[in-house]
Amino acid sequence: MSHHSRTSRSLIAAVLAGGLLAAGPVLSAEDAASTLSVGDAFPVLDLEDQFEEPRPVPGEAGLVVFSGSKEADDTLSDTLGEVAGDALRSGATIYLSDISRMPGLITRFVAMPALKDRDYPVTLIREEGQAGELSATKGCYALFGIADGTVSSRSEVCEPEALRAALTDTAAGAVAGD
Repeated sequence: MSHHSRTSRSLIAAVLAGGLLAAGPVLSAEDAASTLSVGDAFPVLDLEDQFEEPRPVPGEAGLVVFSGSKEADDTLSDTLGEVAGDALRSGATIYLSDISRMPGLITRFVAMPALKDRDYPVTLIREEGQAGELSATKGCYALFGIADGTVSSRSEVCEPEALRAALTDTAAGAVAGD
């Protein structure tokens, strides 16, 4: 292999790695202040999942789990599927992932094949700006309880155990009629 080929491959690898690292949103103090909170109308979005199936948000969902970072998805997606898989498949819960800042090649050749391996739908925000006031701390999921199109609760979870507890509490509340 020539020196030029090795240099080109190294450069491409560095660019791709940089794109992966920069995929998560960074919130300024102004952005953080404009995030959705309890009492706000939840935005109505016409999106698609990883299989290009239509997924209206919030639709009939009582819970929207939002991620804007690869770190959150890497850390928490297994727990999400394990605890909320049935609710995600039925539409009672929506997993909304903002992949808009991910470079196109990474989306097409890395992220989408991995997402298609999941046995639950992942609703995707593909266009920058579509997330609007939805936000989550890097590495965390934001959980939005939805009642009559309005945010009824908002919390963040950053660890699998906390996600498991939050989803278990949410399911118990739904069964009890809370």
